Amino acid sequence: VKVYNRALSPETGPYLTPDSFRDICFDRAYALQRLMRYEEAVGQFRMYLNKANKDQHDGGRDDIDQAVYGAATCALRVENWDEAMVVLKEYVEGSNGISGRNIALFALMQHVEEGADEASSYTRELLKQALQRDPKSPFVYWLHRIVTGGGGF
Repeated sequence: VKVYNRALSPETGPYLTPDSFRDICFDRAYALQRLMRYEEAVGQFRMYLNKANKDQHDGGRDDIDQAVYGAATCALRVENWDEAMVVLKEYVEGSNGISGRNIALFALMQHVEEGADEASSYTRELLKQALQRDPKSPFVYWLHRIVTGGGGF
């Protein structure tokens, strides 16, 4: 983490290209996550996402998708439900390039927030989108089965 801190410092930061800055932000967030420094990781993932949005960076949606998932799961680790919902909602509702796992995670959280035994039509639609995006994902399939009670659409 010290290496990433140095690279992002005021002395070094201005000399980085936008791509390098984003890469370092993402790698630092991932390192913090692996070190179980979840609160810091959430902030770093959000910094990365803000920078990617500001730069209108969409090259390889995987990095943005991973940052969304990282921010949401780290927020959940520190029991910050609201932050997880905010980041997921922002990207699930604002992007058609987001992965099925992020859509499925948002659908599960949406279902829990609704507090109903049956999934709402909105939650079912989200899960349908998730399955369409990642039809072979065990995670997406598993969440679909849990939320819908094993039934189809």
